[in-house]
Amino acid sequence: MRIPKQQIVELLLARNDHARAIRADEQLPEVVDVELHDGLLRDLGLDPTLLLWDLKMASRRFNRRRSVHGRSLAGRS
Repeated sequence: MRIPKQQIVELLLARNDHARAIRADEQLPEVVDVELHDGLLRDLGLDPTLLLWDLKMASRRFNRRRSVHGRSLAGRS
């Protein structure tokens, strides 16, 4: 499975793990092959077998925070 590095960085930021997010941004290639980069992902505190589920859950939390009472905050100042 291949995942854009930015999604992994955003997952770590969603967990408030800024130090690991910076390391991920510096150490991972732009597109991460989960099997090939298994060791790097584990060093970042991510379980490659659960990564897809983690990314889905982080996306749901992020989208929930962006809306207030059913209205999107996108475009608001």
